[in-house]
Amino acid sequence: MIQEIINFVKHISQNDKAVFARNLQLREGIYILLDIEKQGENFELLNEKEIFDSKEDILVYDGKSEDDKKTEWLNIITNTKPTSAAKIFNPNKKIYNSTCSGFALGFNKKNYADKDENLLIQEVAQYFQSAEKYIEKNNTEHQVWFHNFKGFCLNRLGFLLWKTYKNTEKQKRTPISFYF
Repeated sequence: MIQEIINFVKHISQNDKAVFARNLQLREGIYILLDIEKQGENFELLNEKEIFDSKEDILVYDGKSEDDKKTEWLNIITNTKPTSAAKIFNPNKKIYNSTCSGFALGFNKKNYADKDENLLIQEVAQYFQSAEKYIEKNNTEHQVWFHNFKGFCLNRLGFLLWKTYKNTEKQKRTPISFYF
């Protein structure tokens, strides 16, 4: 019986990639897909035009409208949400509490609006320190992705936040999530 269930889940996940996102609702927020590369000592955002000009790598979702990107984003975020509030990666200040992955970082503005910049960077470092435990050590590609995303968030996240809120018409309290 158990083997049949395992085979069934394996068959479904291989033949229908969206099966685990069915009947889920995407929360209101700003969702951004990042393409980051390390060039020397700097972390460069390669898809800035796709985010802010053509808008193909960003979804500003109001929680109601239908958007073709909605299902695609549901498939991405299904594996990045914390299973409970006790399982987040920065439990001290709970600033980055919308995601739980080494390849995603999410939060509400209310969680960081009145915080000191040094504290925000310290909490990002704590988030990635906790996340690193779940990145496969023998998967070189995942290690590179993780370290690029971590380096970018530690060095350039403030700039990206400013530009994101400047270029979207959403209120400042809108949740925002970055995915690598």
